[in-house]
Amino acid sequence: MKNLILANTVVGEQQLRSLAEARAAGVREFLIKQRKMDSARVSLKSGDIYRTSEKGGETGSRVESEVEVE
Repeated sequence: MKNLILANTVVGEQQLRSLAEARAAGVREFLIKQRKMDSARVSLKSGDIYRTSEKGGETGSRVESEVEVE
């Protein structure tokens, strides 16, 4: 049953982008509220969620955040 569900479920580009944005917002909120970081230091980056990381390795979707270091 699980394999049938996975094989027949279509996820669109906008749904993936929305998921990535929600995850990034969750991480940002965690850093600000739980780690007490200044909100001005934590920004969300947008761009190609499928490009290869700068460190190399496999492609795949991911979310990138940027924290300003003093």
